[in-house]
Amino acid sequence: MQSNQTQSGILASIVQYLAWFLTSIGAILDALLIRGALVAVLSFFQVISADAYHKSGGVGVDLQFGYTMTAIDLWMLVVLGCITIGAVIAIEYYLRKGRIQGALYKHIAIVVGIEALILITMARAQDIFTRA
Repeated sequence: MQSNQTQSGILASIVQYLAWFLTSIGAILDALLIRGALVAVLSFFQVISADAYHKSGGVGVDLQFGYTMTAIDLWMLVVLGCITIGAVIAIEYYLRKGRIQGALYKHIAIVVGIEALILITMARAQDIFTRA
């Protein structure tokens, strides 16, 4: 066994699993922000649809689009939940691979960077569509 290829020790294990736990929470937050941004987009289109419905002579609330938006939102939660579970598993594998290669901190930085980019992008998109 070559000890220079692997990063061993209890400290490395603690860092790996702590980083995995924190980045998994970040993945869940990213999924919730993605949902929030998509709901903001759907709300934007609901306002446009309601205006078109009223201009075409409709009175009251367009129930068909309201139910469609609810269904899309619920399916988004299911799909984003499955994607998040896959992302958490992939993050754990990636961090374990980084520890074996001796690049654990580099892999942690990459995962945190990607999650931060998603967080910033989705927060910005949500802000744009809620102000429109």
